[in-house]
Amino acid sequence: MKPYLFFDAGGTVIFPDFARAAELLQATGHPVDAETLFRAFSVLLYRVDRPPAEQHGDPFPQGLGVAILEEVGVPSEQAELLARQLANEPPGLDWAATFPWVKPALEELRRQGYGMSIISNSDGRVAERLAHAGLDHFFDRIYDSAIVGYEKPHPGIFQKALDELGLDPAQCLHVGDLYYADVLGANRAGVGAVLLDPFGLSVGRAGLRIRTIADYPEFLAGIHEVTGPAFHPLAGQ
Repeated sequence: MKPYLFFDAGGTVIFPDFARAAELLQATGHPVDAETLFRAFSVLLYRVDRPPAEQHGDPFPQGLGVAILEEVGVPSEQAELLARQLANEPPGLDWAATFPWVKPALEELRRQGYGMSIISNSDGRVAERLAHAGLDHFFDRIYDSAIVGYEKPHPGIFQKALDELGLDPAQCLHVGDLYYADVLGANRAGVGAVLLDPFGLSVGRAGLRIRTIADYPEFLAGIHEVTGPAFHPLAGQ
């Protein structure tokens, strides 16, 4: 039986608009490309992806956009101005872009008969962002933590999805880019998980990893169950 698929949203199927940011940076004298920005984004999130007990306050008090620009060498004051401009293209939807490989992968998974829903830590607007990216129609339900009332790694957001969709956690699989939000949250709810790791930063962490959603159809074709320890590296935590 095919597992039911849960997806994280930001950093998994939708992203900041790295291509637009690169254009703006190049126009203002910073020769930075979209791939460099994507790597900086991934490095920053990896640095703050720690067990809940080690997380204290907002890791990006000036905003993640500013942190990404500073990571690639943009001076702080200019980074704040550029990040503010990018956050308004489109207004307030600064995580509403996607990569060319995402839609074909989701289309292939739908073609193969997988059911899919989103489980996202967001601000109440993840459905709007997915719609802007042209991805919302792939998903049966969209669970936004600001609406549900639980944030990953709390299992409550997964439990709500399981209850509403009438699913057994042993028949579900979640994929996301944060080890201590996505993998831990899913495992706490009894759901198997796969970590998205585009630059191989999490090579030392237990569990299963793929580079991007483009790899997911092939990965899923090679599995027969989602209950083994490889899918539950943080069970009991």
